[in-house]
Amino acid sequence: MNDLTVREIFSLNKTDGLVGVEIEVESNNGVYRGFPPTSPQITTPLSMWRAEVDNSLRGNSVEYVLRKPLDTGQAIEAVEHLRKAFKEQGTQVDDSFRAGVHIHLNFQEKTFQQLVLFSCLYYSLEEVLTEWCGSDRVGNHFCLRAIDAPGSVYEISKSIKSKSFMNFHNDEYRYAALNFTSLPKYGSLEFRAMSTKPDLKDVDKWIRVLSYLMEQSLKINDTYTVLEQFSMVDYDNWLRQHLPHIYDEIKDQKDLKMKGLRGIRLAQDFILEQI
Repeated sequence: MNDLTVREIFSLNKTDGLVGVEIEVESNNGVYRGFPPTSPQITTPLSMWRAEVDNSLRGNSVEYVLRKPLDTGQAIEAVEHLRKAFKEQGTQVDDSFRAGVHIHLNFQEKTFQQLVLFSCLYYSLEEVLTEWCGSDRVGNHFCLRAIDAPGSVYEISKSIKSKSFMNFHNDEYRYAALNFTSLPKYGSLEFRAMSTKPDLKDVDKWIRVLSYLMEQSLKINDTYTVLEQFSMVDYDNWLRQHLPHIYDEIKDQKDLKMKGLRGIRLAQDFILEQI
């Protein structure tokens, strides 16, 4: 099973592109809806968005969704065009604990082993990343970290052990900061930790961070290597290695080493299952 791709495991139609983006917005002065129509002749980044209703939001609200996954650079460009559209219309994004940025990484053509390796690496960094994403995201019920809901990690690891994927279909786990329930639907992992900030601040960095982590995880041969490398290097250097795009912004967080230890311990169900 470890050699099967995610697309093969869940019998999905092939989807190209790496990054999907969903941006939830609440605004006290209206939301932007002026998207050009989509056709083969219209390929501007702004035409790649659609506006959807999201019943979890309040007031003048909308969820902006990329119509299809893009490569990293194209996704960042599309976000920049959306930011400019907000500025031109005067849309003011409210600071709301309900509204977040959800990034999808396409794992369809990756093996299940590669998916597990990425998850182990991510969990070693999740607490640090979530705090960087926004203080209102720490403990937020719309993006629960593994430390907030360790039972979800245990249930997913049980699915890996049994090679039965029923838990991946359970919407009870969809509000995890690292959401596995998008795998059987789209073949992607969803990341829910980022808050929607005024001017869509840091969305571009978040896309780069997650894309880079995926690249780094593909260089690892087995889960034991994650544990071994984590144990052998100082956590500060671990952060510098895996989060170079935001290292200067996270290096002064309190209790960095403890955050990493908690994350790697939570990932041990994955690690020990795969050794």
